[in-house]
Amino acid sequence: MKVAGNYPGVSPDWVKQQIDKNTGMVLIDSRPKRTKYDKGHIPTAISIPDSEFDKLTAQLPADKNAILVFYCEGLKCRLSHKSAKKAIELGYTNVNVFAEGYPADDSFQQGMIDQAVEAARSAEGALVFAALPGFKESEGYDRVDLDLTDGQTYCYKVTAYDATCESGFSNILCAIPTNQGQATDPAGVSTMETGICTGKGKTRTCTFPSNVGNAGDDVVIRATVLDGVTGLPVADATVDLLITGPESLTLVTGPSDATGMAEATWQTKAPGRKNPGTTPGSYTVQIANVTATGYHWDGVQTSTTFTIQ
Repeated sequence: MKVAGNYPGVSPDWVKQQIDKNTGMVLIDSRPKRTKYDKGHIPTAISIPDSEFDKLTAQLPADKNAILVFYCEGLKCRLSHKSAKKAIELGYTNVNVFAEGYPADDSFQQGMIDQAVEAARSAEGALVFAALPGFKESEGYDRVDLDLTDGQTYCYKVTAYDATCESGFSNILCAIPTNQGQATDPAGVSTMETGICTGKGKTRTCTFPSNVGNAGDDVVIRATVLDGVTGLPVADATVDLLITGPESLTLVTGPSDATGMAEATWQTKAPGRKNPGTTPGSYTVQIANVTATGYHWDGVQTSTTFTIQ
């Protein structure tokens, strides 16, 4: 099966076969590491978040013909596709995308759970709890006792046994434990550009993109906020901006629109008799924070430059 981007899409069964046969496939999780990968991932997968891809290419194999399989979080997630395209640009010739991602469908989960159950059979206790990506065992059902992570999908089977006998396993069950105050998804600024506006009222004109203006012009800064997991726009987000150069200041954008675009304006000052105006020179504008309901800033300090003449 081909998916958009001139690379094949692979099935859950195919991925499981590669893992079982130890074919040397390199399975790559394109989701954020701390908030997603560390909470659960497909066995054998390594973490190369798409947002950090360029920094972590050393983790990719030296062999450009190696089997690479990228995945993220379901069919709507675009991070694996973005990473796959980057790998192709680096010269890798066997790039694939596992679009179902983590967690995958029931057949994939069944195979992973069966492996966990076999390992769990030797554990002592009255209950075996088998869950992706590994298994937990406990004598009770309490969520805290099981040391589960809120917000992660757990699929499991249970059995009771003692020294003389063991019951059959239940059907596969899936649940997502939740608890108020747990980690939110990351959001960050994918692109940022500046524009220059001159004049006032009916004579006002704006040019985008533009990074050269005069003292007295308005420097308009546009930042596009995206969900760090799905790659989709985040609406109603505000962005804190830090401007440094001959002068320093901070700005906060208005709420982002449906496309994720948030905007702020720096009204520079023209020189006058008693006012030297905004100091000419090269300036850098950098992301200092992103605020949105249900999200936390991913920490990526996207930046761009502009010049005041």
